[in-house]
Amino acid sequence: MAAQLFRDHVRSFLSEITVRDLGEPTQSLVVIKDEDLTQAFQKLLDHRLLSAPVLNHTGDRYVGFLDIRALVSSIVSMSKAQSKSFELGDFVAQLTKAKSSPDHLHVWTPEYVAKINPIQSVTPDDNLLLVCEKFAKGTKRVAVVEGNGHLVRIVSQSWLIEKLAQSTDPVLGAVTLAELGVTPKKVLGCTPDKSAIEAFELMDRHHVSAIALLDEDNHLLGQVTPDNLHHFLRSEQLKELNEPLSTLISPNQDEAAALSVTLESKLTEVFAALHQTKSHRLFIVDNDTRVIGVLSLKDILAAILK
Repeated sequence: MAAQLFRDHVRSFLSEITVRDLGEPTQSLVVIKDEDLTQAFQKLLDHRLLSAPVLNHTGDRYVGFLDIRALVSSIVSMSKAQSKSFELGDFVAQLTKAKSSPDHLHVWTPEYVAKINPIQSVTPDDNLLLVCEKFAKGTKRVAVVEGNGHLVRIVSQSWLIEKLAQSTDPVLGAVTLAELGVTPKKVLGCTPDKSAIEAFELMDRHHVSAIALLDEDNHLLGQVTPDNLHHFLRSEQLKELNEPLSTLISPNQDEAAALSVTLESKLTEVFAALHQTKSHRLFIVDNDTRVIGVLSLKDILAAILK
């Protein structure tokens, strides 16, 4: 099938489904309300979440998402300073210290920090095409808000991946990544002998949410993701941050294979791999299984909807 015919088909399909058609959400919604900043981050840890929506101080409007990844730079800074205290409150204090200046002071609340990730919203009667267009522009989650301001649900990339993986539409199996015109993006990675703090520093410096774990021949061994933050933020001592990644993340050939696709992979295979691994990215490999690029759901949707 020609790429443009495929794009037209997908657009038509997505435009015919409203958010209301998705039915009731299956998971309870965790909302940050009047907690202080440390309590709010602790709430994310307790629920094993990367982010949650935040209500403003009057409780009538959602301002954005509080994201656990905001603490990556604090972890890096405190590790470099060889700090002896590694409680969650210390990371929060470091975050506010690093982002403040004497002539530009703020009260650091979840509401203030959440403005970094402003709410992108749709109504229940908007279609999935609008949701996908927001994802294609880099939004990681979309709030479904009724006219009275009531938050109905959060549509996440993970949810969309699940629905695409479950689709029985034969058209998705007729187009490859190459035919869609997907261009692999440069891979950021490190080898297992590097420390966890070096991996987090790389993520922080390049503002990415994950990096590849590679051997010396550029074969994929796994990935370092925001999920690893939960482990370190729960630890009373963060000495493990200076340990080699090989002692913290065991290379898994099955996992590495599941995270790998080629440019000749069909979209059905790609969506199935994203769903199976619960990842938002896959790594593109060549005929020798060497990593040549990285691919996210954002990249796929951007190629489909362009």
